[in-house]
Amino acid sequence: MGIRGPKCFTATHTPSAIIGTIDVNNPFVTVFEDTTMNHNKILFTVRNLSITETFTVTIHTDSDDPDPIIVPPNPDEPAALDSNETSVQVENARLITISSTHNTDDQPNFQFSVTKTFCICCQGRQCSIDTHTFNNTIGVPAGSSRTVFQDLTTNHNKTIVRLSITQVEGAVLSNAGITATFRTDLVTENRTIFNFQPLIIQWEDLREITLTPLADPGGSFNVAVEYQKTFCICCP
Repeated sequence: MGIRGPKCFTATHTPSAIIGTIDVNNPFVTVFEDTTMNHNKILFTVRNLSITETFTVTIHTDSDDPDPIIVPPNPDEPAALDSNETSVQVENARLITISSTHNTDDQPNFQFSVTKTFCICCQGRQCSIDTHTFNNTIGVPAGSSRTVFQDLTTNHNKTIVRLSITQVEGAVLSNAGITATFRTDLVTENRTIFNFQPLIIQWEDLREITLTPLADPGGSFNVAVEYQKTFCICCP
């Protein structure tokens, strides 16, 4: 018999929409990141909730990056809520950022939602895939770290994670943030999540997520943690 190759499947992740703010000190916000390797197609929607600011959506892919997407303001907000909404489908997206013109002192808000269909390939006989989900708000005390996710299994997985700060105590709101440490089979990487600037990120073979409040300005946080984990399961 020949060598049996991997069996591939498709799956779809649809995390909850995020609402973020473009701060004048942070001219752009990363709203989506994909660190995995397999082929994917995503459909995302950006809604401009500002009445004065124009948003620029920049997309980075595996090949040629498409032109930036311009999402104009809606002076009639909220009466004409859908007039400033743009939906885009893109292949093999790896990073999406949103920036603002900051023509006024307005702190422009946006809503971002994404649906991602991707390939996942399992090595072994009688393999199939399934998806587990988790969605809760977790407290992270000042001066400490909290592990909010652990995977003690051995099978291949792809996990999309949505993180947003929902409440801050004892810290300056405009600069409040946490460090999210992601440990996979290959790397350990950090991402900083600031107040009003949530993040959606997908990892391959994710094993652990730890949250730590920034040393300056510190404070305690409630963090909305959501993940959808699609994994291989191979029966003997």
